[in-house]
Amino acid sequence: MDDHFRVTDADRDRAAALLRDHFVAGRLTAGELDERLTAALRGVTFGDLRRVLADLPAPRWRRRPTVFHRRPGWSAATGGCWPVYPAAHRRVHVSRRR
Repeated sequence: MDDHFRVTDADRDRAAALLRDHFVAGRLTAGELDERLTAALRGVTFGDLRRVLADLPAPRWRRRPTVFHRRPGWSAATGGCWPVYPAAHRRVHVSRRR
């Protein structure tokens, strides 16, 4: 985002949550957290929020693992696992494969 674009309350809340996470991880002292939270909650633009978070590492986003389950009678040699699909989808598409 451009540093001159205005932020929403949700953007400010996300920045505050990130600051709290960094405090819990030990990257910020209580005094630094107070100063940065005040600045983040008063921020008007993305530039204001970037300045508050500039010297902190970006969050690592966790990917959710794909959910797999085994169909009865299947083995790894014949296809093993397959992703979980809604029952209606399975009825239509699995019957075509047989």
